[in-house]
Formats: sequence, structure tokens, C-alpha cells
Amino acid sequence: MKRRFTISYILLCMAFLSGCGQKAYESITEIPRVIYQKTDYETVQVSKGDMEPVLKLALTRHDTDKINYSVDEEKLELEEVLVDIGDHVKAGQMLITFKSEEIKKNIEKYSGEVIKKQLLLDHYKRMYNVDYEERDEKYSVILQELEDDVNLARLYLDEEQKRYEKCQIVAEEDGTISYISNKVLSGLVEPGENLLTQICGQTRYTANTKDSYDFEVGDTYTAIDGEDEYEMRIVEIIPEGNFSKTIVFEPAEVTIDLSSEAFVQVNKGKLPNVVYLPTIAIYSKNDVDFVYLVKESGFLEARIVDIGETIGDYTVIKSGLEGNEEVALKE
Repeated sequence: MKRRFTISYILLCMAFLSGCGQKAYESITEIPRVIYQKTDYETVQVSKGDMEPVLKLALTRHDTDKINYSVDEEKLELEEVLVDIGDHVKAGQMLITFKSEEIKKNIEKYSGEVIKKQLLLDHYKRMYNVDYEERDEKYSVILQELEDDVNLARLYLDEEQKRYEKCQIVAEEDGTISYISNKVLSGLVEPGENLLTQICGQTRYTANTKDSYDFEVGDTYTAIDGEDEYEMRIVEIIPEGNFSKTIVFEPAEVTIDLSSEAFVQVNKGKLPNVVYLPTIAIYSKNDVDFVYLVKESGFLEARIVDIGETIGDYTVIKSGLEGNEEVALKE
């Protein structure tokens, strides 16, 4: 009886101590027990070698002035679109030309009247050699009427020429073409409708980051927008707290209009002989970072790691792994 009691007591103590140890371990990482079950999972190999980290900063456009161009005339025909999206233009440069048969006929009509009436006026002056200070009343009236006719024809001609000028789209300032209506490219012209947009002024772009890289005002970097590349200069760095900062860029040479997909690429220099793995393989609980190391038996073991900087889809491991280990990815 005493022996049975002693054995029972020992078993009870062992179970208690075992439970305490398990709870202490789980309190560190809060790893669910089910993860140790032997199941199918995707794994990756821990890498070791040189890395050349590249930081990508998404750009947002700010402080942009836009000019929208339209025409008010009806029955215009497209003559020629002289620019394309992304073109840099100068003030006074012709952008789009239109033609109007009505305005053309009116200009020809009043140009002819100006020439005809001016010739008639000159003829009367030569024929009668009229001196404006001594001319008699009869010829004074005739000459005045002819002069009025010439001036009126010139007024009509000037109005039609101004109508024609308003039908031509000319750049008001230096800038970049950011939009051309598909309708106008198809030859359709609607009065009052925006046909073309121009970006003016020195456009600024901002990017936010928490990276510890040492940015400095005046440094230049490459902005990538699709297949195009542009040189960008840092003009201001605004601290935001908690290592965050806003970096303000300006184009180094010309005004540009970048898309929402544009980014600045920063080559941070080589990291020699570092251990790294996909960031998706790293867990974090209670400020503790760990991975699930795949053991030879096929089961998983939680391995606490000290992580470094994240580079693209990968994170540097300062300690906890040596390289070439197999770890399980997150489900």
C-alpha cells in the first residue's frame, strides 16, 4: 500500500513538472500544439551569401498645376495633333490644329473686301489729289465713306481671324502633355469638352519610408515608370517619428508626369555573406520572431531568430540560423 502510494505520488509530480515546462515554453512563443503534427506543408531553403538590397519608394505627385484645353466653335474639323502624351512643350507651341470651312470662307471674303475697298480709296486719292485739309465737302464725304468701309472690312476680318486662332490649341506655358482625348484623336470635336491636358510648373513627388538608409538633401536617384527612367533629386526630408520620414523629390531636369506605378529605386550597397530567407516564413508572437524548422523526422521545431532588414521579399537573419536549413512557410 505504501509502495503504491509512493509510485502514484512520483507520477503525479512528474506530470505536474512536465505541464509546467510545456506552459513556460508556450508562453514564450504561443505556438499552437497542432503545428507539431506531421502534415504536408510547403518549405523553403535558408540561403547564405551576398545580397545587394534595393529599396523601392512609391511616388505620389504633389504641387501640380494643370491646364485643360478646349474649343468653343462648332463644326470644326481636326487638322493635326502635333504632340503626344509625355511630350515636353514650350509656351506658344502649337499643340492641335483645326479647320472650319465657315471661318475660312469669311476670312477670304473680308480679306477680299479690305483689298478692294483699300484700292478704291487709294484710287480716289490719286485721281483727285485730295488734300485732307482743303478738300471740298463732296469729296470729303466720299473719302470718309470709303475709309469707313475699309475699317469695317478690317474689323470683320480681325474678328474672323481671332475666331480661327481660338480654334487652334497653343501651349500657354512650358510643361508636359499628360492627356489627349481619344475623341479628338478620332477626329471628333465637342465644344467645351477637354481635349488635352498639360502639366505645368516644377512638379514634386513624395515617398514615405521607415528604412534606416541615410538619405540626404541634394542626392539624386532613378525614378522608374514603366520602361522610362528619370533622374530625381531630393529637395526635402520630413521626419514623421518612429523612424518614419517623408522624402520630397523633384525632377532633376524637366517637368514630368509620372504614373501612379512610378517608384524611386535606391541601391543600398552589397551585404556580404548574410543568412536570409523569404519573409513569409517568419512568424512573430509577443515581440518574438521565430521560424518552423523542419527536422529530419519530418516534424517542425520552433526556432527563435534575430532578424535584420527586409529586402524585397526576403529578410536577413542575424542569428538563429546558419544557412541551408529547411523551414516551413506560413499557410
